[in-house]
Amino acid sequence: MGCDCAFDGPCAAVRMDAATLTQPLPAHNPQLRAFAQQYLDHHFGDPAQHFGDRIRNMVRRFLSSGMGNQRDIASALSIHTRTLQRRLAAEGLCFEDMVDAIRKEQLEDLLKNTQHPPVMQMAMMLGYSDQPNLYRSCRRWYQCTPSALRKRLLNATDSMP
Repeated sequence: MGCDCAFDGPCAAVRMDAATLTQPLPAHNPQLRAFAQQYLDHHFGDPAQHFGDRIRNMVRRFLSSGMGNQRDIASALSIHTRTLQRRLAAEGLCFEDMVDAIRKEQLEDLLKNTQHPPVMQMAMMLGYSDQPNLYRSCRRWYQCTPSALRKRLLNATDSMP
């Protein structure tokens, strides 16, 4: 495509003029295009989707790998963290609140499972650096520890008709 290549950079990327993307490819392969489109849709979502929804999906995927922070999400989208903040603010959203809500939702899902992982593993799965952070969040959300919340959730499930 006539573009310069740089190696050993901080990320893998191809940058080119938008006009280059409109040029027909001589060896066009419809199956390869469909495969690439499926990959992009699965990993980066529909561009028509609200920005906040795309970020929520990315946070859910990145959280357990320890990359659910604002800088990592912005980097994955190839935008600046401030741009991420502005676009979320335009939809009335805050990144930290979104991460907090996702963690809360995922904690409930983990605790409802009869074979839930140990608390330290749950903390890592929710993107916390250590167990006390999970305990603090659980106390803030539910005014109890994760084990007390698990009992509460299981009792609520048992009492349902």
